[in-house]
Amino acid sequence: MKRKNLLMTLIMSVVMLTAVILAGCGGGNTERADDALVGKYNSVAAEALGITMVDEEAGGFGIDLQSGGKGQMTLDDGTTSSLKWKNDDTTITLTIEKTDVTGELIGTDAFKIADMLGQGADITFAKEGSAAADPALYLPENEKALIREWKSVEASDILGDPVDPSVMAADALSMTFHGDHTMDISVAGDEYKGIDWSNLGTYGSADTDEIDISWDQEDEGLKVDYKKDGTYYTFFCPTDPASYVPAAAPAAQEEESDTSEEAGEETDSEEESQADGGYVSANQVYGDYWDRDWFGGYLLDGCSGAYEEMEGYWWDCLAAINVYADDTGAFIMWDNEMTPDNPTCVCKVSFTAGTTDAGCMVSEDGSFWNADCHIGHADWIVDPGASEVSACEHMICIEGEYEDADGSFHYYIFLKPWGMDWEDVKTVNEHLIPYAYDWYLSKKDGPMPMAIGE
Repeated sequence: MKRKNLLMTLIMSVVMLTAVILAGCGGGNTERADDALVGKYNSVAAEALGITMVDEEAGGFGIDLQSGGKGQMTLDDGTTSSLKWKNDDTTITLTIEKTDVTGELIGTDAFKIADMLGQGADITFAKEGSAAADPALYLPENEKALIREWKSVEASDILGDPVDPSVMAADALSMTFHGDHTMDISVAGDEYKGIDWSNLGTYGSADTDEIDISWDQEDEGLKVDYKKDGTYYTFFCPTDPASYVPAAAPAAQEEESDTSEEAGEETDSEEESQADGGYVSANQVYGDYWDRDWFGGYLLDGCSGAYEEMEGYWWDCLAAINVYADDTGAFIMWDNEMTPDNPTCVCKVSFTAGTTDAGCMVSEDGSFWNADCHIGHADWIVDPGASEVSACEHMICIEGEYEDADGSFHYYIFLKPWGMDWEDVKTVNEHLIPYAYDWYLSKKDGPMPMAIGE
């Protein structure tokens, strides 16, 4: 999310339309030039396309209101224009080259020009040195909530399992957000200062090639995804560290399970599901169907640009899906050229009702091939009962789009649970049989290896 480039393009298009930045919003009943407003004002916030830019990112415009209703405007390239100004109790009107524009007064230290030139950009100006010049004042509420220091208390791998503390400590991450959309990050001994950050809704990321880190805002805190040397980690930073209660240790969970079993509170399906993957939910069928290791492959179709020669390419792959107690989960896939630590695809998912009892897997946040291909909410809707492979037992098909500066393609991922044969697939479409199927048949009755060919 290159926020600065996006909004600056919009603002500069406004600037280049005329030699001045402000134009015709009308006059109003303004008759005074109060000395309380005299001073130098800078653009401190710009809002457009649902994105808020602050401080230097807000355009770099200046307005000097002088005594007697005179003044000067300065563009970010140093170009200046003279102006006249006047005000009433609620608005200020600037007259530049015989054109009036009206802004809403915010006390005596700031004013806001709405929908500049009809381009959808709202610009706020604040007096130099005043409290109104603090950029944090103009952030949306979800971004204001970030302006503080966050420290991690949990570290898990891409499938949600706790990481060995000798590999990555639970408290290895700290992040401090600043109101000017910069941040300081410390993770596993690495320090990053003054990194630009962006937020869109509840999702945010660091706008830099120095570190691969992003986060999701939740009421309880931040879930932070961090990738280093091909390995993915997820940290949890609580909103209120004082009230944070760590998850029960495995021994305690096992003891609790035994107690519930003795009391007759745990059903047979729950016992089986815990044995398979630790899944405990009111809707057991999601875990029973999805929480497994998988084998299959993926196919490229509709390739354009630099990828045209890859039309019809197929890679065999291994995958794992974890389902959590709140019906969210994780999907990870690696092909015959990749590894679980450097996967082909990784995605947070959720599970909901579908056309069959198996339900439906929905993508939430992830990537395919690389970070250029972001997988967002509902980009995948995987319903086994409404699929081109629904005739095949326990088979799923995931469809998605990849696009970068070089071209694009459509991808299809075909998977069956590890241990099942593909004889029914041969009758539907033998071209979907993985190249390594013979190897698979020799291994399918044991645990899934970490690489095809092992």
